[in-house]
Amino acid sequence: MKFRLENYIFDNCKYDTLIQPTDWRYSAAIVGLIKYLENWQKEEKNNQIFKYELLFNISEKDRPDEAIKDFDGILYNSDAIDEERFLLFTETEFEDDMTHRSILKILDSNDFNQDKIKSVNEMIKSKKVLKSIFGEVKFDGTNADFYKQEIEKNRFQIIKEIFSYGKNLYSNYCNTNLLFTDENPHCRLVGYNVDENRKTKFLGFCFDKDSFVGNDIKEFDFIPFAFTKTFESFFINNNYDIKNLLKSNNELVEGLEDKKGETSRYKFLSLLKDSKDYINFDVEVITKKRDRNIYETLLVRLERLEALRNLNNINYMSSYKINSNYWLNLQQEVYEHCLNNVLLDDLIEKMFKNFSTAFFDIRRLIRINVIWKGEITLKKVREAEKQGYEITKKLSDMHRLNSINSFKQKLISALVAHDGDRVKDIILKLSDYSGVECKFIYDLLEDFESNRDIALAFTNALGYTENEEKINNEVEENV
Repeated sequence: MKFRLENYIFDNCKYDTLIQPTDWRYSAAIVGLIKYLENWQKEEKNNQIFKYELLFNISEKDRPDEAIKDFDGILYNSDAIDEERFLLFTETEFEDDMTHRSILKILDSNDFNQDKIKSVNEMIKSKKVLKSIFGEVKFDGTNADFYKQEIEKNRFQIIKEIFSYGKNLYSNYCNTNLLFTDENPHCRLVGYNVDENRKTKFLGFCFDKDSFVGNDIKEFDFIPFAFTKTFESFFINNNYDIKNLLKSNNELVEGLEDKKGETSRYKFLSLLKDSKDYINFDVEVITKKRDRNIYETLLVRLERLEALRNLNNINYMSSYKINSNYWLNLQQEVYEHCLNNVLLDDLIEKMFKNFSTAFFDIRRLIRINVIWKGEITLKKVREAEKQGYEITKKLSDMHRLNSINSFKQKLISALVAHDGDRVKDIILKLSDYSGVECKFIYDLLEDFESNRDIALAFTNALGYTENEEKINNEVEENV
C-alpha cells in the first residue's frame, strides 16, 4: 500500500510518502524505485531529495498514520520522481535496448565504412520515432554531426517512445498509454487494466463492478526495473522483509546474466536450486512472458525447494529433440515436477515412447521417482535391473537380440497404457523364454501399482549391453 505523509520526520529527515510491500505489485515497485533512487544518489551526491529510509517491522509507536503495523516499508519524497530523471535512468538501465545509444557509438567512432553506414540506416528504420525525426535524411558518413544533434535534441522523446513500446520493456508490463499518469481508476499493469470504454459490469464479484479491485499508483511505472531481463521474466516476492526482497532479486538478476545460452525458465529453476542463502521460506514468484498479456504466479514451497536442492547427479541429464520446435530439457522438467510436487511417471513414459535407448537418463528418472514415492526401496529396483541385464546377456549370447527388443517394446506399450495385467503376462513369458527367473514378479502380482517402478527399471535394463562396471560407477540419485 501507498500512504501520503504530512510532516513526517524520521532520523531528522522529512518524508512525504510511504510504500509497504503488501502485495507483489508494491514489492516490485519498491525494488524498481530503490534502483532509481540509488542511481540518482550516485549521480547527484549532494541532493538530499533522493534520500530514502527503510522501515523494518513497523511498530505501533513509530508507525506513520494509517501505515500497516508489523510490516516493512520505504520512506521517500515524491519530488524525487520526475519524468526526465526517470527517462535518463531508463536509458541507462535498458541501454542494450536504446537504439539511439547504439547509433551514437558508431557516430563517435569517426570511421564510417559501408557496413557502419548501412547499420545506422537500418537502426533508424527499426524505430518509428527515429524515422519520424530523420525523415528522408539518410546517414551517408558525412552528416554525423547532424545526426548527433538531432538525437540529443530529441533525446527524451526517443527514450520515452522506445521504452513505452518496447515488447520487452514497458508495454510488456503495463498499458503503454498510462506511462507517467497519476493514479488511475484501474491498475496500469497488463492483465489488471480495464478499458473504460467497454462494459465493466462483468469485472467484479457477482457482477458488481464496484467489487473489482484495481488500485493504481504512479510508482507502478518502476515495476519493469524489478523483473529480470529475460524472455520469460521473473520477480521473487519474498516480502517478509525488504532487505531480503532486494537481496533475492539482485541475486536473481546477477545469476541469470551468468547463465548465457539457456532458456529463461531453466536458468531460473537452476538458480532456485542454489538459493539457500537468501530463500529459506515459502515464496511467491511472479513471471511474465512477452507473448502473454497476463502475469502468472508460481508458489514455491520450502518443502519442495529443499527437495529440489537435494537433487544430485541431475546435471548429467540431457536435452532431447521432440520436433523442430520443441526440445525436452530433462533437468528443467525434473525441477518443474519437483516444485509442483508432481511425480515423474509421465516424464518416464515420454522418454520410453520417444527415447527408449536413453538408458542412464531413464534410470536416473526412475530412481528419483522411487525416492519421492517412498513406497519401495532402491534395492528392489537394482535387483529388477540385474535380472534385466542377466536376460539381455543370456539372449545376446544366444544371438536373440531382436527378441529382446520385441519384448521391450511390448512392455513399454503395456506400461504406457497402464495395463498391469499385460505387463505381468509379458514378463512371465520373457522369463520362460529366457530361462531366467524374474523374482520381482511376486511384488507385481501382489500390488502392481505400488511396484510399477520395478517393472519400469526392469524394462529399461532390457537390451543394455554395456559393461557392468560402467553401471556400477554411475552415482545413485539422492533426493
